[in-house]
Amino acid sequence: MNLPDGLADSRSGSPAGPFAGMDTRVKLLLTLGLLPLIISLQGVASLVLALVLAATLLVSARRPTRQILIRLAFANGFFVFLFVALSLTYPAKELGAWHFVSLDGLHLAGRIALKGNAMLLVLLALVASTPVPGLANALQRLRVPQKLILLLTYTYRQVFIIGEEMERMRQAAAARCFRPGLRLHVYRTFGYFLAQSLVRSLDRGQRIHDAMLMRGFAGCFHPLQRNDGVAPAEVAFGVLVFTLGLGLVALDRMVLN
Repeated sequence: MNLPDGLADSRSGSPAGPFAGMDTRVKLLLTLGLLPLIISLQGVASLVLALVLAATLLVSARRPTRQILIRLAFANGFFVFLFVALSLTYPAKELGAWHFVSLDGLHLAGRIALKGNAMLLVLLALVASTPVPGLANALQRLRVPQKLILLLTYTYRQVFIIGEEMERMRQAAAARCFRPGLRLHVYRTFGYFLAQSLVRSLDRGQRIHDAMLMRGFAGCFHPLQRNDGVAPAEVAFGVLVFTLGLGLVALDRMVLN
């Protein structure tokens, strides 16, 4: 099964930056260690420091700026909605100058936004710099159940298959002079587009699975790259960053107390 090159760089080739060559197991374990630490933070000062740490990791990874900005724009669009919703609906003892804006709701939304952005930056710096086949190989070497690994790879591949089928349907409609508009026929056509794309992508996925079985697939992917050991420098880097995260948690607890 041909998988796209990576989570973020499937169109532009292999990812660049120092984290691209780091052992994927170290990046996954570091990510799984940092995210719970960020979630446990409560103080605004410690959350800002966590955001600075995550941004430093992202800058060090040298990710494509345009892709990063697009992902941050999508995430922060939800956080803007959260600011509006919580400021108007969250119960609070203290109200703003307009007597209907909850300052407690704004504070809560601010902490959620800081946590969300810090976690997203960590994911973009560490996980998104790794191709999906590399992630699957690392999960397999970490003794993750094989069914979960297959679910990850198949889901990722199926997303692109659905996208390709949608593009083929769009081109077919454009060739027949289809013009979108606010009409019942247009809504019905879009429903047909979605249904046909799902059916055709499912059929194509089944053909891919049959082709894999004909080539001797037995439920396990065999990596083509050599499985070298983890470099001591990579382990030291992971321990250093995780220690900084623990320091943020300790600082957060001391400030709160």
